[in-house]
Amino acid sequence: MNRIRAEGITKLYPGTCALDNVSIEFGGGEIHAFVGKNGSGKSTLLKIFAGAEHPTRGSLYLNDEPIRLATPNDAFQKGISTVFQELSLITSCTVAENIFAGRLPLKRNRLVDWKKAELMTKELFDDLGIDICPNTLAGDLTVSQMQMVEIAKAMSINPSVLQLDEPTSSLSQTEATQLFRIMRRLKEKGVVVIFVTHRLQELWDVADTCTVLRDGHFIGKVELKRSSRQDILKMMFGDIEALKRPTEIKGTDETILEVKNLASAGKFQDISFTLKKSEVLGIAGMLGSGRTELLRAIWGADPFQSGDIIYKGKPVKKHSPQEMKRLGFGMVQEDRKRDGIIAADTVLTNATFAGIQDIGKGIFFSHSLQRRLCEKQRKALGIKTPSLDTIMAALSGGNQQKVILGRVLNTNPEILLFDEPSRGIDVATKQQIFKIIWDLSRQGVTSIVVSSELEELLEVCTRIIVMRNGRFIKELQVDNLTADRLYIECMGA
Repeated sequence: MNRIRAEGITKLYPGTCALDNVSIEFGGGEIHAFVGKNGSGKSTLLKIFAGAEHPTRGSLYLNDEPIRLATPNDAFQKGISTVFQELSLITSCTVAENIFAGRLPLKRNRLVDWKKAELMTKELFDDLGIDICPNTLAGDLTVSQMQMVEIAKAMSINPSVLQLDEPTSSLSQTEATQLFRIMRRLKEKGVVVIFVTHRLQELWDVADTCTVLRDGHFIGKVELKRSSRQDILKMMFGDIEALKRPTEIKGTDETILEVKNLASAGKFQDISFTLKKSEVLGIAGMLGSGRTELLRAIWGADPFQSGDIIYKGKPVKKHSPQEMKRLGFGMVQEDRKRDGIIAADTVLTNATFAGIQDIGKGIFFSHSLQRRLCEKQRKALGIKTPSLDTIMAALSGGNQQKVILGRVLNTNPEILLFDEPSRGIDVATKQQIFKIIWDLSRQGVTSIVVSSELEELLEVCTRIIVMRNGRFIKELQVDNLTADRLYIECMGA
């Protein structure tokens, strides 16, 4: 039976200790949930197992043999396959090219055998139950399709260890169920399956054990059949208080935005609703319902064919993100890596470039003002970073999300659009973001929130509209609304 082990692993970065003398073992024949709040060190350990990071101290073992993983290719060669939270597909290449990059089949003349590559991809997809054309450019895929391709790529080497970092964060319930089926099949083959998720309800759906890190330390490992949700939360956070929406967060009688008969071919049609000042409006729907497409159309990132967007009583004429930002809109995108951050640049740059025109140009550019703006948001949002000059990629997903939110807030928006604001972040960070949304509401800022986690909408929103198959279905008040009823409305069951 396969197993992978870390002994005494310590990982130091400038100004922080990501892992402190951590010893963990994961064995085959079980699915191991691996959890912890943002910044706990779990992603760092996964990167060490994947050869993407190197421990400052400590040793790694695969099937009791000591291993040294200098590069990701070393891990790949040893059968350790990892699907990271941030997608890494080359968008200008096809799906088949991405899956078999560096391993494309060759003809006798040493040219790539494209037909065989497509056939190999199709056979892999058929086995996994994935319906995507191998010739499709990765850049034309949805986020959930990209995630499935990443998983297929990891599976293409028949791994002995499979690490999945937030694999379901952009998947529909059907796709997540499909992934769980694959994981169970691998478990039966003795593969070590390590599963990182912040959706705690998924642990009992698929995992056998749960290992918890907190602030770089190993807290414990438990059998899930003998543990409750509260047990896991206490291991992750200590004592955590349940969050409830303040009763005064309701919105005013003033209409700030009207969407009238908005339509975009193949995405959504005849969508109409009003938005009241200071309210938090949720848009609910299953994957493919058109909710994200609607939000992007309002923001101006995607065109729409008919309908009107009326802001403060006046139709929006020049519809683009630049114009919407000028009018007082801000957008927090779903895909942090593709749309939200410059991973190789600093926290300082990422936190301020949205409002760069207010900081000056050329010799009039104020570096001191830029730093003050960034420091203000760092303190207000509780962004954990060794310094403002830290590279963005070194931050946890939750702290990256806070930097993005801080950058948008630097533009002083009146309406905030959130697309999956809690994707890939832990319970505590999610609650921090909810509190920020409520504080903004008290200050007169209005928010629209799209989320795959329907329970999340019930927690944070004052009112919810339901979309299904690109259509507006109904409007629901959150008071006395249950998760079960909201799921039924979204699914049409």
